[in-house]
Amino acid sequence: MPVYSIQVSASQERRVRRQLRRLWQDFQTSATSCFSFVESMGLWYSFKLIAKSLGYGLQSSRRFDGIAKEYQDVLGPSLNGLDEQGMTPARLIDLAESILKGIGVVHGFARLVVFCGHGSCGENNPLQAGLDCGACGGHTGEANARLAAKLCNQSFVRQGLAERGIEIPEDTHFLAALHNTTTDALKVFDLHLLPSTHTKDLEELQTLAS
Repeated sequence: MPVYSIQVSASQERRVRRQLRRLWQDFQTSATSCFSFVESMGLWYSFKLIAKSLGYGLQSSRRFDGIAKEYQDVLGPSLNGLDEQGMTPARLIDLAESILKGIGVVHGFARLVVFCGHGSCGENNPLQAGLDCGACGGHTGEANARLAAKLCNQSFVRQGLAERGIEIPEDTHFLAALHNTTTDALKVFDLHLLPSTHTKDLEELQTLAS
C-alpha cells in the first residue's frame, strides 16, 4: 500500500478510535452510569492498575495516540503539498543546505548519516513537555529529524546541493532517530526506506548505540 494511502487510512482510523473513546469516557462520567459503572467494573480496573505499575500496557508514545500499531513505523512527515504552501523546490534545497551547514556536515559523508532528535517518555507528568526538546516547542525532535532525513534523500535536493558545492555520494543514505533521554534508548525510523545494501551499516550503528 502506498505511503499516502497508509496516511489516509491511519488518519481515518485514528479519528474513529478517538470518537469511540470519547463516547466511552462520556458514558463513564454520566450521571446515569457513574455509580453503577464503578461498582461493576472497579475490580477489573485493579488488574489494569497492577499491570501499569509493573510496566505493562504503558503507552509507547503520545504521538501514537489512536494510531494502530501496524501504521506506527511507516507514518511520518511528508513533502507532499509543500509547494502549494510556498515551499518550492528551491526553498527546500535552501533548507537542506542550512541544515547540513548548521551541523557542520558538508563533505566526507558516511554511507549512513543519522539525524538524531531527543525526547522522553512518561506517564501522568504535568511537566512532560519540559523533558522534551525546547527548540521543538516542547515536543520531541522526531518530526524534525525525519523531515531532514527525507529531504536530504531527495534526488532533486542532492542535485541542487551539488550545484552549491555540497556533493553527497550516491551511496549515502540519511536516516532519522530519536534518543529517549528517559530510557537512554535509540529508536531509528523509516527503516522500510533503507536500501538493503545498507543493512550491515545499520547493524553496526545499532551495536554502537546499544
